Amino acid sequence: MNDRTAVTGGSTAIYNGTLLTMDASFHQYDQGLLITEDSMITYAGPFRQELFSGIAPEQRIDAEGGLIIPGLINTHTHLGMSLFRSLADDTADRLRKVLIPMEKALVNPQLVYYASLHSISEMLLGGTTTCADMYFFADQSARALQESGMRAVVGSSLSSAAGPDAAEFSEGLERLRELMQACEHSDLTTAAAAPHAPTPWRGRTCSQSPVSQQITGSRYSATWQRCPSKSPIRSSATGCARSPSMTPAV
Repeated sequence: MNDRTAVTGGSTAIYNGTLLTMDASFHQYDQGLLITEDSMITYAGPFRQELFSGIAPEQRIDAEGGLIIPGLINTHTHLGMSLFRSLADDTADRLRKVLIPMEKALVNPQLVYYASLHSISEMLLGGTTTCADMYFFADQSARALQESGMRAVVGSSLSSAAGPDAAEFSEGLERLRELMQACEHSDLTTAAAAPHAPTPWRGRTCSQSPVSQQITGSRYSATWQRCPSKSPIRSSATGCARSPSMTPAV
């Protein structure tokens, strides 16, 4: 927090709302004031007229009695998949019988870009400002994220099975390299390798890209064989985990 009596330059003020700071003491201010300068929060606390007066009128955002909170974080997204939402939801084994065939037939860079913009707009409207994503043609999701000003870890899907953007694993690594180049100079997006399942990589490496593994809570879950005292993800990284079949979760 900053106790300056004036804020100038490229500053923005959010006011007329209940401010939840989420600091160590969970301070709450019914008449709160949040001031940012460029990408930094310079003040978060009770409303102070002397600070507010230093903000240009066009840089003031009226919260209209709502909540002023830190941005939410969505830790599991498939931005480019939003156009398939709710399709065949009542079909058993929906992923393999419906979605995967549709993805192979329809998913392309343009679809991923526009579907990502759709997903991003929904999240921003709901207060989510950061996500962890995994999908095909991930460089197009990164493009949409950068244009929208949203932060993300963007995972490029890797699988030994053929997908919309890669016929084989080695081609998937090329897509990952393209994603890393797309994110190289961005302060908003971080490229990541996103294995489509926690299976061994057989010695393959992916440069300096972090690994993002999303485990879902769907009807189907992987059958595991783990190394002692290791998590599934650590086991996978060391070649000790495998998922020989997909079985309905209890």
